[in-house]
Amino acid sequence: RAMPDISAIGSGFQIIVAGTESQVLGTSASAPTVAAMIALVNDARLRAGKKSLGWLNPLLYEAKVRSVLRDVVEGESMGCRFPDGEVSPGWSSVAGYDCVTGLGVVDDFNDFMAALL
Repeated sequence: RAMPDISAIGSGFQIIVAGTESQVLGTSASAPTVAAMIALVNDARLRAGKKSLGWLNPLLYEAKVRSVLRDVVEGESMGCRFPDGEVSPGWSSVAGYDCVTGLGVVDDFNDFMAALL
């Protein structure tokens, strides 16, 4: 998929590389965060004797999951710069689904976990 279903904050991630603290941002920071949240939900489901989530996309659009997501209505994505110098336009956040943050961000992980258990 080229567009997000849900997203996570993508800036201000502190990391330590070779003993030096630094900050990273972007999809390389937020995508692993979302993947880790789903892994924790799957772990809890398996421990409870349930199946893993499997194909997650349809579940994210159910009311019980959407109710625990915070819609992001401000901000925008930057376009991509191509080798020839051209820059594609980005996307703007709007109320409801948008191409920047999808349905929104997980507001409280415990609520997200409960909605998917």
